[in-house]
Amino acid sequence: MRLVVLFGVLFAAYAGTLALPGRGSDDRSAREARYLMVATSLHEDGDLAVADEYRDRAYREFHHGVLRPPSEPHAGRLLEGVGIGLPLLAAPLLGLGGVTAVALLCAASMALAMTLGAVLARRIVPDPWATGAALAVGLSPPALGAAAAIGPEPLGAALLAGAAVCALRIRDADPNPPLWLAIVAALQLAVLPWLDAELVLAGLVVLAATVRWMMGSGRRLQGLVAAEIVVFSAIVYVSVDERLYGGIVPHVVLAGPATGAEGVLEHVERVTRLVTLWGDPASGLLAWAPVLGLAFLALWLLWRSRHERLALAVPGQRDAEVAATLCALVCGAQLLDAAFLARAEHGAWFPGLHLVAALPFACALCAWGLRRAPRAGLALAALTAAIAVWLLVAVATGSTRLAPPELPLWLGILAVAASVGTVAAVAATRRG
Repeated sequence: MRLVVLFGVLFAAYAGTLALPGRGSDDRSAREARYLMVATSLHEDGDLAVADEYRDRAYREFHHGVLRPPSEPHAGRLLEGVGIGLPLLAAPLLGLGGVTAVALLCAASMALAMTLGAVLARRIVPDPWATGAALAVGLSPPALGAAAAIGPEPLGAALLAGAAVCALRIRDADPNPPLWLAIVAALQLAVLPWLDAELVLAGLVVLAATVRWMMGSGRRLQGLVAAEIVVFSAIVYVSVDERLYGGIVPHVVLAGPATGAEGVLEHVERVTRLVTLWGDPASGLLAWAPVLGLAFLALWLLWRSRHERLALAVPGQRDAEVAATLCALVCGAQLLDAAFLARAEHGAWFPGLHLVAALPFACALCAWGLRRAPRAGLALAALTAAIAVWLLVAVATGSTRLAPPELPLWLGILAVAASVGTVAAVAATRRG
């Protein structure tokens, strides 16, 4: 029942943002308009080519600016460099409820993802810490911005979190985990590349856990079946992309290299993104959601728990360590993707775009930090809520936009300092 209420609260909050400026059916960002144009082409013409949409300027139904084709036609077709998963889902919705229906799909997906984040958190700590962390992270500006925008990230977050829940249930069911759990997990992971290739790395982490726990229970054949479902989907995905776009991902039709960087050196130079994605005072995740600093406290707690072998003395600690490790690995995989493989460091509509899929897993880690440092955690949650309220008021009054938002530098510095300082102080106190 508590999870149903959590989903309802989050969905109501996300749906409510659709009334803000910049979230209307005709006031979407350029990135969102490109997804919607492909969906329009599928709905009206039954294909992915958008040449006639550009000719008729169909994007004006979604976007106030001027859009230009991202590339030259390939094999006689003008295509957008976006995954086809979201347009396939959005095409029938456009006929039923227009852009609002598509936006509500994304909002519901984000609400489901954060609710599943609470389920993952309960693997580490009990309520109210699990639900509290889900509310704190789910109502933070990055989650609000992601849910209000039309993109593949909310759906990807829900699928990743759902697959992770199935994987952990497989481990719980050892030595006889049911095959259907592995199949459900595999089917969710198989959809990820069709939504966005940037979700694949995190998906591989969950797939590896699923197969390992399935095979570790003596059901090797069933584990291989789960892996084959994902591999088959990947083969079909690459084949379709090669035929449509001339490469293994849709991004190849865009100008420049698929990742936006050429050669090993340029990719290595992106190592600074590992810090700026979190700590940039203007656009880092800790600036917009300082409560996420509790996830780093959880990483320290995980290290200490393993180092001191607390699982030998505390019942259930081993299960908590396993769940936290899985969440940490998924977050790390998505961070590596955002740092080294994403074309841009930040999204066109909100900072932390490429890390949205990891928010349910970060939420689970934050729950552990919240339980161990409740006063500090509540202070960071309150600061995050204050920034969210400021953002909503600023957008509603026209002082800034939700896409992209503008955070005052002093507020960003304060938020990052509060998050980092609080976590460091708590860790130092616990160590002593």
